[in-house]
Amino acid sequence: MDDVLLCAPNDDLLSHALDLTINSLVAAGFELQEEKIQRMPPWKYLVGLEIGKRTIVPQKLVVKNNIKTLADVQQLCGSLNWNVPGLVGQFHLTWEQAWAIVSMCPSCQQHAVPALSAGANPRGLNSCEVWQMDVTHIMSFGRQRYVHVSVDNFSGAVYASAHTGEKSSDATKHLIQAFSFLGIPKSVKTDNGPTFTSKEFRSFLQQWTKQASPTPYSPRGQAIVERTHQNLKRVLNQQHQSLKLEAPQIQLSKALFTLNVLNCTFENLNPPVVRHFRENCQLQLKAKPLVMVKDPATRETEGSHDMTTWGRGYACVSTPSGLKWVPAK
Repeated sequence: MDDVLLCAPNDDLLSHALDLTINSLVAAGFELQEEKIQRMPPWKYLVGLEIGKRTIVPQKLVVKNNIKTLADVQQLCGSLNWNVPGLVGQFHLTWEQAWAIVSMCPSCQQHAVPALSAGANPRGLNSCEVWQMDVTHIMSFGRQRYVHVSVDNFSGAVYASAHTGEKSSDATKHLIQAFSFLGIPKSVKTDNGPTFTSKEFRSFLQQWTKQASPTPYSPRGQAIVERTHQNLKRVLNQQHQSLKLEAPQIQLSKALFTLNVLNCTFENLNPPVVRHFRENCQLQLKAKPLVMVKDPATRETEGSHDMTTWGRGYACVSTPSGLKWVPAK
């Protein structure tokens, strides 16, 4: 036996119940450490909540990223559930070390994070070419049990959002959020259900991109997003014990962090978020012009150097000594 929790509506009843409990435990042969007995309001036992003078709010998601020892990796594995390729790629471990860490994690054994496989659906040659979109139900979310999911067929990057329904208005809200995170795809593949064939939804797609449109239903046409539903639910179930008091979107955010940032395959050690933005043509420069650079300190001009990137008021050039950021005029 570890801890015993007693609750009562007032101090008198609590003291009486505590005395009865102590006497019963001692009579049964248990040894108690009375100096560890604590009295506090019951809501302070609600793990995951930050108690203020006037408010009770969920705690912010904090990820420990100061990893120095294998013990730190094991602790991180238990809280966020990495898979073996993810541990190898992120922390430069050997395969044997990564397998040992995962095999010692009871949560990982019960709910293993699956490696994303290739599937048989058209994936495109770059990210944001083809997306699949669908709605799944997560009953533990209550009123927000309608979870809209979009996945990039090429990179495997996922975005999900919780809503109170699966109408076209909910689908458009989801896509606006997904566009802000992953970019705008050239086409969106759906099962052609009522949500996606409505006039409102089609009009919304035409406003964002002419090429994005639903495609007719086929039994295998939505295999990637259906598999993503399974992976998302598996990770949510895996993390439910520590996040059950959090809002649905907080739970989804941590699950998406696991799928997008920590998950990878044996064939590709880069997680989906890296593959997504590295292979996005919209984010790559079409040309690297040669430029002359004037040193702001010495006022001397040097070059020519390849332009790596630029923006309003700044530029970055590639020099023999490395990248150099300079003001742009």
